[in-house]
Amino acid sequence: MIGTLVLSGAILATGVSAGSFVPAPLFGEGNVEVITRSLARETLDRDLFGTPYDGVVVGQTDIYDGFPYVESRCFLFVSDPEWNRILFGEIGKGFDAWNGEGTIFGKLDSPRGMAVDAEGNLYVADSGNRRILVFRTSSEFDRARLHPLYEISGLARPYDVTHSDRGTPDDPSDDVIYVADMGKNRVVRFSLLESGAVFAGEIGALGSGPGRFAGPSAIAVGRFDGVNTSDVFVADAHNGRFVRLVDDGERLTWHASWKGDSGVITSLDSDHWGNLYATSPQHGRVVKYGADFSKVAEWTDGINRPRSFHIPFLRVTDHRSGRTVRAGQGSGVLVEEWTAASGLRLAHFGVEVKGLSVRSGKTVSADYVLTDRADVRAVIIDERTNASLIEYELGVLDAGSQQFRIPVDDLVGRSSHGEMVLRIVAYSSYDQGSGGEMEARFSYGSGSDSAPARSSLLVATPNPFNPVTTIRFEVRAGQDLHVNLSIYDIGGRMVRTLQNGPLDWGKHSLVWDGRNDTGQPVASGIYTARLDLGDEERRTKMVLIR
Repeated sequence: MIGTLVLSGAILATGVSAGSFVPAPLFGEGNVEVITRSLARETLDRDLFGTPYDGVVVGQTDIYDGFPYVESRCFLFVSDPEWNRILFGEIGKGFDAWNGEGTIFGKLDSPRGMAVDAEGNLYVADSGNRRILVFRTSSEFDRARLHPLYEISGLARPYDVTHSDRGTPDDPSDDVIYVADMGKNRVVRFSLLESGAVFAGEIGALGSGPGRFAGPSAIAVGRFDGVNTSDVFVADAHNGRFVRLVDDGERLTWHASWKGDSGVITSLDSDHWGNLYATSPQHGRVVKYGADFSKVAEWTDGINRPRSFHIPFLRVTDHRSGRTVRAGQGSGVLVEEWTAASGLRLAHFGVEVKGLSVRSGKTVSADYVLTDRADVRAVIIDERTNASLIEYELGVLDAGSQQFRIPVDDLVGRSSHGEMVLRIVAYSSYDQGSGGEMEARFSYGSGSDSAPARSSLLVATPNPFNPVTTIRFEVRAGQDLHVNLSIYDIGGRMVRTLQNGPLDWGKHSLVWDGRNDTGQPVASGIYTARLDLGDEERRTKMVLIR
């Protein structure tokens, strides 16, 4: 054993504070949130890694009807292509190293991406040796063991590997792995048999069009409710895009591609509900995409050139019922640049409500974004008295864009002045995950159904504001009216579009949260809201103070 770093073992818990990525203690009782080179030198009197690249977890949870009720054991495996070895150890104990010397595999050469299956087998892209290595893992007390099984050769320079249960987690006979083979700009599929792996097709060649790659650097399989789907996602590095492949059981087919904005992606992974996480060292962030492939959140604060982000999937056995499942946890392990201040981190998943806007006219509807799967409730509040008027249980919704329509009859007679607040409250789908909420003001005029003859941009309140203001406006009567409401900075550059499409006539209100179209906070200053509706234009100025 190289040494002992006593980790907290809190993989199963999720945070209680707000946010999509909530940093959590990973080390000891001192609430240290990162294992760094400085910490390793102080604790072990040596460096732990050369350049850590990827990190995955093999874990088991047992539930009993008596003491100790719940037992969890998690082993972390980290690849190190600079020192050509894999470090591994139990969360809460220490690390061992494996470099292949003296084994049937021989020495490792630039090990990079890794994957784990439901049986605890470990797959390693041994990039410099142009192969995939397959290990059986075992544990005894607090020590893990790697048992070489077989290697998969015939590759050029594999950078990443992912495993799929093909939608049948209890039947390993149909399992496959997919390899991002950067050396030949292709994705290779292998069927997994008891005797080893069998080549089962490939897709790719050098290029930029459909069916071609230029440096496939990371790969992941889609999931829903913990079970793999037929989707295979690939980060196509030099083309700066993501690719969605579909495995129909016979072959891999090209389904779609879309441009990324984060440079080279070194890691992809999907969580229990199919949200996709892309890790970008160049831009220093982990980006989270919803099941509809829209960007819903990102982690940038306090991290340094992240290399990989993986969600632990633990084998959970309930000894009370005899049922065993494989469950994705509400947390992820981050591997970042190995420096005096960065290295290995843990983040718990929370849910945020973003971009809430309310449109009120003949109908009232709300648009918002969830950053994770959540149980959602909507509350209508009287703005003047702060009294709750109506509550709606919207059910469990996936991450991504959502819309909620409020029945007009529900609002009639609720408020004499018609000024209301919509509050969207989201509760995380993970047992102890942090929740989030957001409010938006809107007007509902129950006393008159007359349509306005002209459009007007009303006030933005509050103004000055930090960081949220509500912009109220009125749309004139007409058919198929296209409304654009955008925010411009003092130099005339557009920073955010709040509405771009048809709206019913009547009063509306939209919330601006002080962010641009990419979700980044804008600087303090003077901004202009401009309403364009056919041949009409209205403007109002706002002051953001941070």
